[in-house]
Amino acid sequence: MLQPLLITETAQQLKRRVEQRFPGSGLGRVAAQIETESSQAAERIARLSRPTWSLRLVNVVLAAGIAAIGIYIATHASVQLRLNDMERFIQFLEPALGSMVFIGAGLLSIWSLEARWKRRRTLQALHNLRSLAHVIDMHQLTKDPERLLVGGPDTKSSPKRSMNGFELGRYLDYCSEMLSIIGKVAAMWAEKFTDPEVQRAVDQLENLTSGLSRKIWQKMMILTRTNP
Repeated sequence: MLQPLLITETAQQLKRRVEQRFPGSGLGRVAAQIETESSQAAERIARLSRPTWSLRLVNVVLAAGIAAIGIYIATHASVQLRLNDMERFIQFLEPALGSMVFIGAGLLSIWSLEARWKRRRTLQALHNLRSLAHVIDMHQLTKDPERLLVGGPDTKSSPKRSMNGFELGRYLDYCSEMLSIIGKVAAMWAEKFTDPEVQRAVDQLENLTSGLSRKIWQKMMILTRTNP
């Protein structure tokens, strides 16, 4: 089982490393966001894992209403049948059954409301993590190790390239570590919520972070060949 505290401590340490190596950088701000998402995830998961008693109370009230109507129908039906008044019994039965169906539909809707509310909150948290993964990808997009091997003049629109080989390697490594932490935070949500839609979103996010990490490692392999 994943340990939320250890994941948060890893995110905090990574943020400090990025800030110390690249002070004032955009990557440092992303690292701070990842630390925030990591530290808040455990609290949010614990809160959403607890029962929502207000919704469950409504369920109990509706269930009691259905039971009361059912008892009333059964009692009234026995009286009508003893009186052999079938016509009055049928006139009573139709609206009574309609009321039971209506309340039953309301009960099912309210019962699923808690699960749907928790699913929506969980998917929003995963969406935030997915957005951070794409932001990391944008940061590493212009970090091209081949420029250290193959020279050539820059254009006016060329991205600024002020890092040496060591600094570029650390930058790419930090990006890879951030993506790994995002995947671990997503896995924390998957451990607590087995909703199929949540599980599918977590799988998609883990596939995304793994794919982006492979792109970064390809660059790091090029950098290794460039700076043996």
